[in-house]
This record gives sequence, C-alpha cells and structure tokens, in this order.
Amino acid sequence: MSTRAGYFASMGSHNAFIPKPLPPDPPIDLSKGLVDLMADASASLGVLEGIAKVIPNPEYFIMMYTKKEALLSSQIEGTEATFVDLLASERRNRALVRYEMREIFNYIEALQYGLQRVMEIPFSLRLLREIHEILLDDVRGGQRSPGEFRTGQNFLASPDHAQDISKAVFVPPPIQEMRNALYDLESYYHQGEEHPLLMCALIHAQFETIHPFWDGNGRIGRLLITFFLRERGILTKPLLYMSYYFKKHRQAYYDSLTRIRREGDWEGWLKFFLAGVEEVSQQATNTADALINLEKTDRARMQALRNSSNMVALHQFMLAKPVFEAREVAEQLDVASPTANTLVNVLAHEGIISDITGRQRGRIWAYSDLLDILSEGTKEPPA
Repeated sequence: MSTRAGYFASMGSHNAFIPKPLPPDPPIDLSKGLVDLMADASASLGVLEGIAKVIPNPEYFIMMYTKKEALLSSQIEGTEATFVDLLASERRNRALVRYEMREIFNYIEALQYGLQRVMEIPFSLRLLREIHEILLDDVRGGQRSPGEFRTGQNFLASPDHAQDISKAVFVPPPIQEMRNALYDLESYYHQGEEHPLLMCALIHAQFETIHPFWDGNGRIGRLLITFFLRERGILTKPLLYMSYYFKKHRQAYYDSLTRIRREGDWEGWLKFFLAGVEEVSQQATNTADALINLEKTDRARMQALRNSSNMVALHQFMLAKPVFEAREVAEQLDVASPTANTLVNVLAHEGIISDITGRQRGRIWAYSDLLDILSEGTKEPPA
C-alpha cells in the first residue's frame, strides 16, 4: 500500500487515514495524459466563459443554474426532490417547507455568501466555518455543531454496519491530525504552484479526506470547487458546477478518492476531475445554447399568439420565474386579474405552460420547455 498521499494509523478498533500535506510527493507526473486533459478542460471553460457574456438575461440563467447545482449536490446526499419541487417550494413560507427543501435553500445561500466573501477576504478556515453554519441552519445535522470543526472521530459507515467504526468504509484523521491537515490545506490554497485546475482538484480531494465536520462535508467540498475557480478568475461567472458529474459518475468518484489514499494515485484522480470539468463545461454550454434558442423561438411564438407588450413582458417574467400563478402575473405586469388569466390561458392552450397542481383554482403553472432544459441530470436515479 502506497504512502504517497498519507498512511493508515491503527487506532485499536480501526485504522484512520493521516493525509500528507499538498502538493503530492513525488510531484504530479504530467506525462500521464494530464497536459492534454488540462488543455481540453481549459478550452471548454473558455467557451463557457464566452457564452455567459452573450446569453440573454445572464443573471437569470446563473441563478437557475445555481439552483440546479444546489439540487444536484443535495441529491448526492440522498435528498429526493425535483427541480419543479424546488421552484414551487420557493413560493412558500420557509417554516412550511420540508427539511429537504430547506437544505437546498441553505446550499444556495451558502454558495452566494461564499462567492461574495472569497472576493473580499482571503480564503480561510474561518470562512469554511461560516459557510458550514449557513449550510446546516435548521436542517438535518443542524444539532451537530454547525460552524465548528468536529471534536471527535467521524467515519464513513458501511451500509450494513452503520454504527460500527471497525467496519467503516473510511475513517478520516483523528482530531489533532485533522487540525494539522486543515492548516496545511489553508497554506496550500494560497501558496500552491500547480496549474489552477490541478490545484482545485487536489484541494477538493484533500478536503474530502480530512472530513473536518460532523456533517455536510460533501457539500462543503463541492462548494470549495466553485469558490476556488471564482477566486482565481478561472470563471468570472459561477457556471461550473461539478455535482452533475459527481452524481452521474458517483462510484467512479468514490473509487478515485479511495485510490488516492490506498495507492497514492493522484494522477488517476486528476484525470477523472479534468474529464469532469470538460464534460460539465460542455453540458453548461449546451444548456445555455438551448436556452438562447428557446428564448428566441418562444418570444416569436408568443408574439404571434398575441402581439402585445403584455405578452412580451409575460415571456420575460417566465424566463426569470418558470413556476408561477396567474395572480403573480397580474402583479408583475400590473394588469387586472382577468387580463392575466387570459394571457395564461392562451399559453396553456398552446402547451407552452402546464398546470402542475391538477386543481381548478389556485393553479400553479410551469414553463415546461424551459424546465426540461434546466432539469437535465436531475431526474436520473443516483448512480
């Protein structure tokens, strides 16, 4: 068993993994196909960065994509919800929303908070704790020291032995070694000299190995990817979200992390990560292209149905809020309720929007084609 990434230390009933500081030693072997992968990933990121500058209503697209990332990241942790569930839940009082939805809302808040903070202050362990506190506010795990690093031993349990650490799939470092590893990670974040995409991959894997919180480590680790790329200027808009890829290739993701610890296979992990950056960049670019085409097509289609300023305004409203009620249309367009209902009924008759309640009164409408585009990857069962 390799000790390149660290070593397993006997703790009596179990073996805990003690990670070595980054960067890896021996250094990353770029000859193993990594140069080409870095070039491909960087090129795909460049295309994504370019399309973000031309897409109509980019702030709406970014917000919707952020919500999709929050949903996917939560689905990896077992949350059962759809994109429509998320958008419909946003319209309710938080106290009336089930905890799975609150977890997703917290993820969105933590993401937005972190993106702002990394542009204001240097990345720090304090910032990690701040983000963690937001993430676990009033949700599952909310009683497990939100905003604080763990003070005891955690572990990734075997499905058949949930309480037995001796049968654990993985045991992270004990407390003192955990603290040392966190300080080393913080130092590497600021002083690492590898290519930024390699650094991002190394930091994510190392954080997942350290597993410093009682709960929420996976979500924090995925957030770190976005924060790092934004802070380093790799993307000026937060459009690269790896949860889509990690969910789609879940077992390969876990296997790659395991090979780092057991075999020191950093290169294998970097290949997996860089391939994901390219795939996710292309997927996001395709999504943006599809939204641009839909916006043009449906704008013309809706104006053909009723060439009025109200119909144009309704289309813009639907792009920003694809799940809505007729009363919200009336408020947004500043028109009477009968006018709003007429506009909505025209679109429903043409199949542009569909009712998701099955009720005769208080219907909630969904902009179906837009949601189909945005929902890609959120409907498949976990891998």
